[in-house]
Amino acid sequence: MNNPAVITGLDLITPAGENSETTYASINAGINFIEFSDEFLDLKGESIRLAHISLKNEKEKRSEIFVNYLSDKFASFIQKKFSARKKQEKINLILSSGIDLNDFVFTEKIEHLCENIETLHIKSSNSSTIECFKKACEILEKDPEGLCITISIDSLINENTLENLEKEKRLATEGNGGYQKLVPSEGAAFFIVEKVKKAKNLNQNIYCAIEKTATATEPFPLLSDKPSKGEGLTKAFTAIFEKKPELKKEISDIFSDLNGEYYKSKEWGFVENRLFENNQKFKLWHPADCIGDSGGAFSGILAGIACEHIKKKENTNKVLIFSSGASGDCGVLILSKL
Repeated sequence: MNNPAVITGLDLITPAGENSETTYASINAGINFIEFSDEFLDLKGESIRLAHISLKNEKEKRSEIFVNYLSDKFASFIQKKFSARKKQEKINLILSSGIDLNDFVFTEKIEHLCENIETLHIKSSNSSTIECFKKACEILEKDPEGLCITISIDSLINENTLENLEKEKRLATEGNGGYQKLVPSEGAAFFIVEKVKKAKNLNQNIYCAIEKTATATEPFPLLSDKPSKGEGLTKAFTAIFEKKPELKKEISDIFSDLNGEYYKSKEWGFVENRLFENNQKFKLWHPADCIGDSGGAFSGILAGIACEHIKKKENTNKVLIFSSGASGDCGVLILSKL
């Protein structure tokens, strides 16, 4: 990697904190932000377990307040990261959102920073941030002086989503089995991605390099009528390691979206048995135990936590992030210290 794409800015908004540092510290300490909701009940009248971001006046048009809150946080992020930068010729805004919003709530925050904004939309899914990074790397390979900003947002805390999760028998409640199912959550992840040579010339803070990305589709996902054999996630992992199998032994930490649902554990079990040796040593992180599953934002939150871990731990050189969804999307990402 002579001139890899690197992450030079990031921020997270999660139930664990309003920035990436606080979120990482909370997850690393194992602090639990999951609670029973008095507002949302299942069909049996039992409380739903969820993890939410505290908002002012959140009972009044909460979805609208949530978007405005994230827009303000994005503006603060941009102000902090670009205050000393020269005006860009173009910014590539790569946006993935699982909630309804107008692009303008974000583009207006960066239009003063460049001559032109090109907005690309990535379908919201559990692995959407990995897709965003993949697209960013493709753009920067063609334009090494370019700059990409990725945004991943989602909230599973709304009546329609909760009703669908309940119909699919995936929703965690206080009833029997409620601790072995999905805990709805919400969040957002913002990243600045550019080439390392450009970043160093501009004296930018570098978190880590985006070493490899891979995505695949599970042919028989949870929402299909056939049992999964974990083929999609295995395919994504295989693509990561096929040209450099020794890379597996360099990974010290794996950040997963394991969320208590059986199908995710089953997929990871297939991957571990197929591709990893019995004596392979790594730390397996599963932050959903503390902050629930935020759907399309979750792979971004995992990547942000991983970036903070790389920055703070001297002996951590390479980490892996993986994610898979009930509709079949799968993604794997390797981040490495420079």
